[in-house]
Amino acid sequence: MAGEERFFQKLNAFLEPSPKELAFLTQLLKRQRQCAANETLLVQGESHPASFVLLDGWAVRHKALASGRRQILNVILPGDFIGLEAHVIAQAPASATTLTACTLAEFRPAATIRMLAEQPRLAAAVLWATAREEAFLGERLLSLGRRPAIDRVGNFFVEIYHRLRLVGLADGGTFVAPLNLDHIADALGLSMVHVSRTFGRLRHAKLLLRRGQSISILDLPALEKRTEFDGLYLGRRIPVGERYLRAPFSADDLKDPF
Repeated sequence: MAGEERFFQKLNAFLEPSPKELAFLTQLLKRQRQCAANETLLVQGESHPASFVLLDGWAVRHKALASGRRQILNVILPGDFIGLEAHVIAQAPASATTLTACTLAEFRPAATIRMLAEQPRLAAAVLWATAREEAFLGERLLSLGRRPAIDRVGNFFVEIYHRLRLVGLADGGTFVAPLNLDHIADALGLSMVHVSRTFGRLRHAKLLLRRGQSISILDLPALEKRTEFDGLYLGRRIPVGERYLRAPFSADDLKDPF
């Protein structure tokens, strides 16, 4: 599946684009570039005049202290936006770095302004994508503050599995994750030694198995139950307001919206 198709498939979890909307999205993704692994896309505190859609590869969003200690905020997967805050914030609140070779589509804030003016349903889909990002951060904060290590690691990989399934990159409980122990430790507030031991506990419990970059979830229902995984925010069409999402706006829709 091409990177553009993965992006469309992700948005399709929220709405079914019309031919006109697909044409707009195709134009949005037209300006593409290739990046090597470990390439910096955004630098915390610096301006960035463009945003991106990750079409292929993996990246991470992270913040760092002056000491160099890093917290990974989120793993960026194919179909995800990068740097949408460039349209409203002068400086990047966090850095973004590629983990693998990546294909990116780059677009300017003017494209988003045009989307707001001409394609309100797509603008709602972008709002949905931003809300998902906020939900990821909420889950990570809950893990850091309240979950034991085995539940942190388990919940983290269940979420990644479902996100990859949404864009056709995982099935049957197994997927490739180019994350080393250092990445996982920085995402979950654990030491590398603790992460390694936790994988051993998950394997012993017959819940999850890691072999290099290969992750196999051995018992998905059991791991979801143990880690109290709630994936409702990951991507489903919601019935509330569906009339507004699946049909063009009319004049009546805009009367007295509050």
